[in-house]
Amino acid sequence: WNEGFKVTQGGKPRKPGGKKDLAKRWRSLQQAKVGLLLVFVLAILGYVFFAWPFSVVVTNVSYGPVVETVFARGIVEPNLFDVPAPADGKVTGIAVSEGMPVAEGGILATLDNPAHPYVTAPLSGRVYRLDAIKDDKVTAGKSVMLLEVCCALRLAAEVSEGMLPKLVEGQKVEVTSTDFPGQIFSGVLKMIIPVTVEGEQRYRLHALLELGVPLKAGAMADMNVVIRREDNALQVPVSALKDGHIWVVEGGRAKAL
Repeated sequence: WNEGFKVTQGGKPRKPGGKKDLAKRWRSLQQAKVGLLLVFVLAILGYVFFAWPFSVVVTNVSYGPVVETVFARGIVEPNLFDVPAPADGKVTGIAVSEGMPVAEGGILATLDNPAHPYVTAPLSGRVYRLDAIKDDKVTAGKSVMLLEVCCALRLAAEVSEGMLPKLVEGQKVEVTSTDFPGQIFSGVLKMIIPVTVEGEQRYRLHALLELGVPLKAGAMADMNVVIRREDNALQVPVSALKDGHIWVVEGGRAKAL
């Protein structure tokens, strides 16, 4: 036999590199090409993500007033204010009668609750209606009587229990309405009343609006209770905040502070 041939079964010679060998080598070559292509693509992606420079939008920071508020949407109500019981208990006495004028802070009724023995007037006005009498049992937040306050409107709104730690009676309130775009009306948070709405503990806010506010009873309005105000705070855009850090550009590179 000539050199370079192999003998197969049956005695016929077969030259190395036949169809089967060629197919096998072809598959191996294609697999190698795919592997090299994958490595090349990964290298390109790695360069793009880790080495390729990218552009960002930058802006200058400034100093100015910043206000933290608690927002609530409510309804403007006439000048009638509920006087709620400060705690659960039994009414042991009523110190006023319907039509009687009362002064802010004056005692209106007494309870048998040692921790909260008095029901006091949140505002000066006139007793419009008694909602409880002596020996009635009342729960915290239930109206004991209704006061009429001359010439003032109130804004009533509700907030969740999570907002309560930030709220204190006497805080300033800023009120806006779509009926008067661009205008801000002032008021004072006068009452925080616990209520239960569909099994959820919530708190009703009563804000006394300043005299002369042109809002009408029954209108919707937005209340912003001012929690904190800084007149010269550093102001940065929200887009500069990520994962609790402020991002700045130094030397052409983004840096987290």
